[in-house]
Amino acid sequence: MNPNSSLPSVSVVTPSYNQGAFIQDAIESVASQNYDNLEHIIMDAKSTDQTLDVLDSFSHLEHLKWCSEKDEGQSDGLNKGFRAAQGEWILWLNADDYLAPNAIHDLVAAAMSKANVNYVSGHTDFVDEHKNFMKTVYYLPYDHMLVSNLLYVPPSTGGLFKTSLLTENPLHHDYHYLMDIEWFLRVGSRIVPAHVNHSVVSFRISDDNKTSQSIRTGTLPPRQQEEWNMIFRQYIYKRMPDFPEPVLSRLFSVQKMMVSSIYYGKKLRYGFDYIKQQFPRAL
Repeated sequence: MNPNSSLPSVSVVTPSYNQGAFIQDAIESVASQNYDNLEHIIMDAKSTDQTLDVLDSFSHLEHLKWCSEKDEGQSDGLNKGFRAAQGEWILWLNADDYLAPNAIHDLVAAAMSKANVNYVSGHTDFVDEHKNFMKTVYYLPYDHMLVSNLLYVPPSTGGLFKTSLLTENPLHHDYHYLMDIEWFLRVGSRIVPAHVNHSVVSFRISDDNKTSQSIRTGTLPPRQQEEWNMIFRQYIYKRMPDFPEPVLSRLFSVQKMMVSSIYYGKKLRYGFDYIKQQFPRAL
């Protein structure tokens, strides 16, 4: 961190476990940000692959701090990183993802653009394990009503959070797949958002990514399905009448369908971008 910098301080927090094939991209993307008031904290969960060798190879980077110790899962590792962060802001970056050039500068500029902002997001490029571009996912600025109806999941990796928002409201250790969704449902009503209208992070789809199966096939591993059941019981059904769960499920489907018109109406702003993405040679 640079106490003499005029820029707000940022802590990039990266959870890591056996991502040695990819973590170099994450580290280099932070190091090349041209932002002089940051630290990069990597919380490794005792990786057994080449991760520690990769981390050792970057010992010359003064802003990079890392430790390797057992944890209780990704949520626990992230929470440890959040607590260790010295920055005013925390940028969540998964070990197999990497930042776009100038992403931190652009996210911070958006955060400073209006009062009381505590979460900034942008768009996300999906890439394969070789960094080949697959598609861009265009996210709306954070909207808690739409999120609480599960119409979209705001980006966590590549998101910029006010540090106090994460340290005072840590991730739930019981969630291994859906810790970010659970967090937004629990804390999201307190979010004052800002938005960057371009891609700030690349999200890697690979066999080592635990969410890749559901993204590629639409099928959920048993643990991920159980976490969705926990989400519905804790955050969706509790705000509905005291009916049996099958009835509540149908009621929520109707409610979601009604609210979806608002979501897709707002998404129209990105309609031409999606068309260009589907038919790049025609436009």
